[in-house]
Amino acid sequence: MSAETTWAEEEFGAAQMGDVRRTHRLVELAEVLGAQPHASLPQATEDAAQLKATYRFFDAPCTVLLDDAEWKGLYGRIHRVSIVPAKPPSLREVVRWIGQLGGFQGRRGDGEPGIQALSRISTTATRSTCRWWCGRIARN
Repeated sequence: MSAETTWAEEEFGAAQMGDVRRTHRLVELAEVLGAQPHASLPQATEDAAQLKATYRFFDAPCTVLLDDAEWKGLYGRIHRVSIVPAKPPSLREVVRWIGQLGGFQGRRGDGEPGIQALSRISTTATRSTCRWWCGRIARN
């Protein structure tokens, strides 16, 4: 078992994504991106099928990883609003927002946030920030 596999299993193996296959995909994705953290998705994936599966994973609603309070809090924090949409955003959008919390600027040549932003989804700090902002929204 490689260091990336150990890290990926520890970080994401217990994720509650509603389906064991999604959790497996998350761990696999973390392994692939962790092995080449500066590579783009097409460069990091082994073949077209894995790349397509990766894009489908990121197109899933963010509720596969975050509960309503978390994504709504994050939405409010990033957009500086107290009214949030009813429909959850995609996981791709949420990863980008979490990257912004960590300093990702999203300039034209930057590509997408990498594995570090994805790992922040499961951190207590991110979840606490989301819950705090959601509580602030609820009071308004």
